[in-house]
Amino acid sequence: MTAIIFGLLLISFFVCAALPQGLGWGDFIISALKGVGPLVAVLAGVAAFFIGFADIQDKKEARREEKEAFEEAKKSEEKTLPKDLDYSTIKGLRLEARQKLNEIKPEDIIVLELSS
Repeated sequence: MTAIIFGLLLISFFVCAALPQGLGWGDFIISALKGVGPLVAVLAGVAAFFIGFADIQDKKEARREEKEAFEEAKKSEEKTLPKDLDYSTIKGLRLEARQKLNEIKPEDIIVLELSS
């Protein structure tokens, strides 16, 4: 956002400086500004505008990803494991994991992740 404001201010300043009725600077300053100054100012302003726009888009994307991650974590909190689940019957687990899970009897997946 700061880059956008800076870019617009820079463009406005050089446009005013380049116009004789704008700031009323001397002819030699106006002629120098009319040469290269406005072009450089416009290019810098446009670049600053696009950088600011990209920054805003990145922030929106980050907020959206953060919100999705929060919602996913909230959904996983809501999932509970059955209390009578016998972990010794699950074939993909090592013997140690089966024994530990049967001892702990976690209530949900988050507790299961923290206890490992």
